[in-house]
Amino acid sequence: KPDRYQNTSNQTLLADKIKDVTAHDLSMNKNLLSPSGLEMPATDRMQTLGAFDWEHTINETYFDLDVSFRQPNTFSGFLQHAKLLNVGVSHYHANTVHYNRSVESSGYADDSILMTFPIKGDVRFTQKGRQLTSTPGHFFIELSSLPYEFYHLYEASLYVIKIPLALLMPQMGAIERQFARSLTIDEGAGRLLVFQISQILALIHNNQLGDLEIKILEQQLLNLIVLSLIHISEPTRHAQI
Repeated sequence: KPDRYQNTSNQTLLADKIKDVTAHDLSMNKNLLSPSGLEMPATDRMQTLGAFDWEHTINETYFDLDVSFRQPNTFSGFLQHAKLLNVGVSHYHANTVHYNRSVESSGYADDSILMTFPIKGDVRFTQKGRQLTSTPGHFFIELSSLPYEFYHLYEASLYVIKIPLALLMPQMGAIERQFARSLTIDEGAGRLLVFQISQILALIHNNQLGDLEIKILEQQLLNLIVLSLIHISEPTRHAQI
């Protein structure tokens, strides 16, 4: 599969792309930055996948996971994914599904984290004795180095960022304190981070971006990720430690 969506007919400057996409995205998601919550992105043009293809796609995009379905014959989901240089962003939407990661690693060299932002529906997550239910307006951190359980009982839509830990070593203290806790995006960098994810997905899905543009987008995203981790909010009542 290609690393990023491309449209070779469009050769406009990045500033024009951002202006056009921002106008469209704000019209579709006018409440994205409001404290009341997030609007789910449009899904009418997404290609849906059945259970077999879904398991393969999830393992290719995130980590090696055991995937199980309540009703595999009627399962439906889609995943819009964009790979920058080292960081991946995605829009996930699926029916009821359960994931289990049994792999455990001993070092950080090849490890990654996932930052998961529910847009619609509740998700449940357990890792190293910590349990949480995360809802729209919150996010949580998943470590690839430790086993975990992740599931949602009903239809759910999420934004997900996958970041190599090698890019976040100065933030390891915050990551180790706050993984598997439900954290708020109600203000500051967290809310801007969600908005940036939607912008990146729209830009890469609709345009052909050059290497310099991709590098700039990744650096902007990493800056917001670091700010979100530095100024991270205290765990909410949704987290159970």
